[in-house]
Amino acid sequence: MVKYLMKRILMSLLTLFVLITVTFVMVRLVPGGPFDADIAEMTPEAYANLMARYGIDQPLPVQYKMYMQNLFKGDLGESLQYTGVEVAELIGRGLSATLSLTFIAVLVALIIGFGLGIAAALMPNTWVDRLCMAISTIGISLPNYVVAIGLMYLLALKLSLLPVTGLSSPAAYVMPVIALALNPIANLTKLVKTSLIDALNQDYVTMAKSKGLSQVKIVGIHAMKNALLPIVSYVAPMIANLLIGSFVVENMFTIPGIGTMLATSITNRDYTTLSGMIIFYGAGVLVFALLADLAYVFIDPRVKFED
Repeated sequence: MVKYLMKRILMSLLTLFVLITVTFVMVRLVPGGPFDADIAEMTPEAYANLMARYGIDQPLPVQYKMYMQNLFKGDLGESLQYTGVEVAELIGRGLSATLSLTFIAVLVALIIGFGLGIAAALMPNTWVDRLCMAISTIGISLPNYVVAIGLMYLLALKLSLLPVTGLSSPAAYVMPVIALALNPIANLTKLVKTSLIDALNQDYVTMAKSKGLSQVKIVGIHAMKNALLPIVSYVAPMIANLLIGSFVVENMFTIPGIGTMLATSITNRDYTTLSGMIIFYGAGVLVFALLADLAYVFIDPRVKFED
């Protein structure tokens, strides 16, 4: 277990290192610089001093060495767009909005996805099953930005029921949460239904029925526990995908989260902020993937990790 955990952590760190390196190189190879928009208003000397201040005038290998040295100290650097503001501070500003939106979307997806999946599994070939599968098909087919546009048109523009921007009230969460959670709900519904039906057809369930156990105990204690393994393997990436998916949704609903800051940093060629945001997202994905692996052994003690 310990050897496996160490191996997974080392692999995650290596993956993160590759992500950091590729991001560092790619953002600097894109045509244009972080101060090109203001170059007409600056003298050549002022422009050169600005480039020198942030070390952008140095060769790429030198910039990379300086960046990695600072990164190992926990320093993500200073934003090129907001003078004197650290990237870590910018992430902190947007973290609350992003995490609250993601957390609510995850909670909604789990509750509704499990509910629809269990209902479809326990009532196969009925109108309930067909309705759940119809919802699942629609959710899988529609990207979150299409859902967001449809919700804004119907609930905000036509019916004037919900606010379009920000997260200033509970009502403001409704549309962005639906836009984020619909696809995970659809995938969870299908996955829970398939896993639960497979578990209900096992011999131990037949034995539990012969002992006269109620359906609640059979499903909740026996079948659901064994059906959770494939579901857990989806839930961790789902959380990571919701975190990344908030990038689009936050921009569409003008939510002051990390996704909005990431989009702004791309537009403004803010190298340090863009790299810092990608590192944050990448680290989040790797952490959730590791937690999913570790969750297996707690759900099913029969699962053994290979050293």
